[in-house]
Amino acid sequence: MNKYNKVVTYEFGVNLVPDMIQMMDKLGYTSKIISRGDNQGLVYFETDYRQGNELDKATAWLDTKGIKYFYTKE
Repeated sequence: MNKYNKVVTYEFGVNLVPDMIQMMDKLGYTSKIISRGDNQGLVYFETDYRQGNELDKATAWLDTKGIKYFYTKE
């Protein structure tokens, strides 16, 4: 049985949004950048569910930017 995971970040500053979009476009992954609408200038990010270790490149990039994240399972 194949397991699917998605990555969800904790909040980060909107200044990283263009880089985040570019990274996900380069990987060809569908993702969402979500604002809570509280005027704090913070957003969070989540990928669609992906199989196995397909998220490793995305999480490696998040690690280099110091963005904290967690996995959720389908």
